[in-house]
Amino acid sequence: MRSDYRVTQISAGNKPAIHNHYDICPESPDGQQVIYFSFLGAPPSPGVVTIVNRDGQRERRVGLTTYGSVERGANQQWVDQGHVAYHTQSEAGPVTIVVSLQDGKRLQMPGNLRMFAPAHAKGLYASPAARHLGGCCQLEAVYVTDFDARDTCPVLVREEVVASHPLASQFPTDAPPAFTQVKWSPDGSRLLAVLSNANYAAQHPTARRIHSLFVAKADGTELRYLGEFGRQPMWSPDGSFVHTLDAHPSGQEALVAHPIDGGEARILFAQVPGLHPSLHPDGQRVLTDVTDWPTAGQAAVVLYEPNGIDFAVLAAWATASGGAQPRYHAHPAWSRDGRRVYLNAVEGDVVRLFAVDAGERGF
Repeated sequence: MRSDYRVTQISAGNKPAIHNHYDICPESPDGQQVIYFSFLGAPPSPGVVTIVNRDGQRERRVGLTTYGSVERGANQQWVDQGHVAYHTQSEAGPVTIVVSLQDGKRLQMPGNLRMFAPAHAKGLYASPAARHLGGCCQLEAVYVTDFDARDTCPVLVREEVVASHPLASQFPTDAPPAFTQVKWSPDGSRLLAVLSNANYAAQHPTARRIHSLFVAKADGTELRYLGEFGRQPMWSPDGSFVHTLDAHPSGQEALVAHPIDGGEARILFAQVPGLHPSLHPDGQRVLTDVTDWPTAGQAAVVLYEPNGIDFAVLAAWATASGGAQPRYHAHPAWSRDGRRVYLNAVEGDVVRLFAVDAGERGF
């Protein structure tokens, strides 16, 4: 891997290892530890959820899972400073395991919980992942689990959201849309939800693809439709808007801001090449990962300046040699303080987790 910045290998050993999705910070709330997933075989495969110090030292294994995906591992993440969570499979179906780092005690929660709020111990599910929860969770809905109270309840029910949808008449009654993504705002006070008929539209060429962005308070109140979008919804650092990647007349994609107050969408960056864009905590620069760039078989993590033209290559590597597979995404994620970027990159034909630090150059 090539970089003009200080690079630290976070994952230990020679097994493939990745952190979670780019919208989930792998750092502990105090920024001193990092969680990641190490595959035991050729991915996708079982693996080990591991915690290390910020410098990649003092490895601690906290859980063995039956499966790890090439995109998220076991969806390993921090619940709070003293607890971590990850997915695995039980005889009853998928479960989320919450582990106390103090005494090793484990709480098993049914279903694949998507995301814990950064600011509080509440988790988000979206059906169909929540169908394993039983009881009221048979509803097609977005669910919130209160980890402390051990309580789960629906906060956005599909039928109610569809009834308020300005495009409701375009959903066939026998093929209703589904919730496909849910994410907490940075302060945990709101959530975003994507309601989509993408599967139906893919099978019916004459049908309109509806891919809708909604936001609401954490309890489901103040639901607001923000509009249609392309892909990759992500909260802004201050929680005032959600940004997405959408088609642009240039032929590339633009990073578009959708204010949560329902104001008019605006273009932040007219051209953003790459897969997983996110704004620096200062809200001015955008981080993204690019593949087959600048040539085939190459990948990089790039930071664009506010003018959308100037950029810095934080790290670059070859993706196509030996056993390395380009399907691994870098998923660059900001540290808590915005002075470090975590990314999955190929080194020695193995995908590993690295951190790039700003150092004297700064970001």
